[in-house]
Amino acid sequence: MKKLLNISIFLVIVILISGCSKTSQVIPKKIQPTFKKKIKIKIDKYVYFEKKSNLKKINNIIYTAGKSAGWRMTKFKENTLIAEKNHYNAVTIKFTQEYFTIFPQNISLQKILKQAIKQDLGE
Repeated sequence: MKKLLNISIFLVIVILISGCSKTSQVIPKKIQPTFKKKIKIKIDKYVYFEKKSNLKKINNIIYTAGKSAGWRMTKFKENTLIAEKNHYNAVTIKFTQEYFTIFPQNISLQKILKQAIKQDLGE
């Protein structure tokens, strides 16, 4: 009788231990940022002209405006300029008869070029 009691106690302990060892682990949630809204500045990728103009004239307008704003302008292709400022800012300006685009986007240079084109093309 005592042997049967010892075996039953042993079995209960084994069942309890094996049942407790299979509990699920608590996985910590990813750390969430404290702010909920992302702030995005919308920059138009392409700036369209109201009037078509020839590439040479647009090239001259962009080149002169960038140069006067302190950017070092380099002609790369017929429709592409490279603008550099300091050692850290370098952008590629592509243009057609209808629009121009800057990559990577630079909002201050875009505003300068937009204003110069409006002024010179009479938009």
